[in-house]
Amino acid sequence: MRTAQKYLVISRLVRKYPITQMCKFFDVSRSGYYKWCSRDISQDKDKPVGELIRQCQEETNQTYGYRRIKQWLLRETGLIINHKAVLRVITSIIYWPKSADHAHYIRGIISLKDMRTG
Repeated sequence: MRTAQKYLVISRLVRKYPITQMCKFFDVSRSGYYKWCSRDISQDKDKPVGELIRQCQEETNQTYGYRRIKQWLLRETGLIINHKAVLRVITSIIYWPKSADHAHYIRGIISLKDMRTG
């Protein structure tokens, strides 16, 4: 059983049993459980920003990186947010932009292979 699953069971049984005993039973630290409880709340805080980032990526064909997403959020929604927070949300949700040069690079490789064989 994963540690996060153990913490979830502990949080559901917190009214029936003491936290200390449950942490000993599941072989997890009490401080880890409390850290998990506070981390769970912070991930919900990033959900609205994640939805705005998703909207930005859809409108820009997934070509914006975190710096341009930060500027887009300020321009389109008026949201002032730190670039590090944008990067954290992007990495947690995994909305990485597509590289604009990637298609040209692949086409160049294909044309080079054709030239060598032909």
